[in-house]
Amino acid sequence: MVTNDLPHEERIDKPVPARIERLCRMPEFVRAYEPDVMEPSEFVAFGATQRTLSQFVEAGWKLMENYR
Repeated sequence: MVTNDLPHEERIDKPVPARIERLCRMPEFVRAYEPDVMEPSEFVAFGATQRTLSQFVEAGWKLMENYR
């Protein structure tokens, strides 16, 4: 599934499309998207991080606990 012949285009310096403005009205998005808005120590309690960790525990880790 992974090949080295896929096209590679560096996009780090390209501007973000204007449609992101709608997302920027959401405080949670701004905290995650904008640099220096959230302190590193806040990351572990951040809502999206907590949801990701919960999903991993429920969908991934619990299955591994029962694997024999």
